[in-house]
Amino acid sequence: MTSNLEAKGMGSAIKFLLSSEYKFLGGAKIQEMFVEDVLKLFKSHNRDAWSLEAGQTFWFAVHKDEKPSYGKTLEKTKIVPVILSVTHAEDRELRASGYSHREIRKMRIARILKEAYEQNGVLTRGSRGREVPF
Repeated sequence: MTSNLEAKGMGSAIKFLLSSEYKFLGGAKIQEMFVEDVLKLFKSHNRDAWSLEAGQTFWFAVHKDEKPSYGKTLEKTKIVPVILSVTHAEDRELRASGYSHREIRKMRIARILKEAYEQNGVLTRGSRGREVPF
């Protein structure tokens, strides 16, 4: 069930949108169930930015059990939120110990991929190359 605060906020906004713009979606009970499902989905994909530690970022990764297929779009792909440590105290310690930037970068990439996997996510080839700041 939703709390009074949620009912006044996002939940009521979704319900108003459904009742005014998408009347064909069913009756009040169907709309209420839809609103609850949307709020659950929102909560599962939304993290408090203040809970992140220094050097961490919030990322949406492909679920590790998702099977690839030709022409599969992002809309048909299960996505999970993950927290990745882009920079870590270990990186500074390695640099101070004499490791090169290249060696540290390899270790950072391995750490980030492992972190994503431990949170049921995998980073796609595109996110590994372009978007995630390795």
